[in-house]
Amino acid sequence: MAADTVRPILSIRDLRVTFQGGLGLAAAVDGVSCELQRGETLAVVGESGCGKSVTALSILRLIPSPPGRIAGGAIEFDGRDLLALAPEELYAVRGNAISMIFQEPMTSLNPVLSIGTQLTEGLIFHKRLGIREARERTVEMLRLVQIPDPEARLAQYAHQLSGGMRQRVMIAMALACEPRVLIADEPTTALDVTIQRQILDLMVELKERLGTAIILITHDLGVVAEMADRVAVMYAGKIIEQAPVDGLFDHPRHPYTRGLMAALPRLDRLSASGEEGRLNEMPGLVPSIYAMPPGCAFAPRCPFATSQCHAEEPAFEELSPGHYAACWEAGRLP
Repeated sequence: MAADTVRPILSIRDLRVTFQGGLGLAAAVDGVSCELQRGETLAVVGESGCGKSVTALSILRLIPSPPGRIAGGAIEFDGRDLLALAPEELYAVRGNAISMIFQEPMTSLNPVLSIGTQLTEGLIFHKRLGIREARERTVEMLRLVQIPDPEARLAQYAHQLSGGMRQRVMIAMALACEPRVLIADEPTTALDVTIQRQILDLMVELKERLGTAIILITHDLGVVAEMADRVAVMYAGKIIEQAPVDGLFDHPRHPYTRGLMAALPRLDRLSASGEEGRLNEMPGLVPSIYAMPPGCAFAPRCPFATSQCHAEEPAFEELSPGHYAACWEAGRLP
């Protein structure tokens, strides 16, 4: 029992995921390592294409093959290597012990099956409930995610629901079996701010009630500041900074993280005019995964880059307790 309190619920070590494309073999995730503690929320942030969703899909072995392939590493859930599980063992984990809220519910929900059928099948398969019990549990979950008239919704299809309601259905489906780990891939994307607030409040409530650990993938640093316990910043397929949320916002140690922070809109600048009212932006583009530069991948865009940065890849090191970064110049950042 003591070991369970120390051991992380999920551990990813040196994960590498490659895709075979028209330009050759590319590493979408290249050596990612991180841990998720029991009951905590780990936020994963970074620009589109940096490997956040691919990392999340790899946990449940949902990478389409071909063209994708988990080329190396280990993913341990409660001491079991998910990459070594037989298909039938993995089926018992997916949607049961580990669930995922996908980024776009309209493409994740089956358009030819009713909402009720999709919500009850996991309960019947994983929890061995009868149809009547599964429907009662489904109505309870829809009520929990604040969907009005949940009994009537069971007979409806995805196209008959609004975007916010579809997202709530996805959350209800992900949480129906009371998972120990929830992966939320941009759960509030394309939702209005009122619905976003309700869904985030719901995730906090369910985390407190069920003790579920959460991996939250998002672009919204405001959501990160409010929801996360720790933050992992990804760039070009790697984690380049990881820290407790307060430490990251108070003292980011990687220039890329600082660039993300500087791009946030600030209320004290909204009334300014001219250049002072403009948002800061990082110059340049994310490098192609088919042609990664030598050294640090961020060096071509970094204002602090030196010749060493362009030639040698920095190590991912602990710079202060619990705060890690991969940057040669972290010590001289202002």
